[in-house]
Amino acid sequence: MTITIYCDGGVHNKRLAIVDLSANGRIIVWENVNARFGTSNELEELALLKAIEYVYNEYGTDAENVTIYGDAVSSDLYRTLKASSDKPSFKRLVQLQKKRLRLLSRFRNHIEGKWIPRKKNLAGQVLEMMYNMDVRLKYRGAKKTIWQIMNC
Repeated sequence: MTITIYCDGGVHNKRLAIVDLSANGRIIVWENVNARFGTSNELEELALLKAIEYVYNEYGTDAENVTIYGDAVSSDLYRTLKASSDKPSFKRLVQLQKKRLRLLSRFRNHIEGKWIPRKKNLAGQVLEMMYNMDVRLKYRGAKKTIWQIMNC
């Protein structure tokens, strides 16, 4: 079985999104993720970690043919998930990378990470649609985000 995951993190409302094409396009979104993480690089790394955790929880350590796509500006996050040649100076980012590497070591098979352009990242498109809905709601005077409305 081939497992195809898209992930993205966005600074607007600190959202993360994962799209799993292997599970009929399942979409998972988190909003207002841990307040400590605020930069786009941190949220991209957190989205990648969440995607790996998702694979671990849904498919187990025997998962094969797993590819995680993302559009992080730092394409080093996706070049090879197990390599951490350039240690970022930010402590939180380094902590997230260490968590990611520990989790990856539990898998029996290699998980491939690939950079893709933003326009092709399905998770990024989900975040962009949510952002656009929030802008429209705010323009119309709504006090809630689309996430809050959907989860009432």
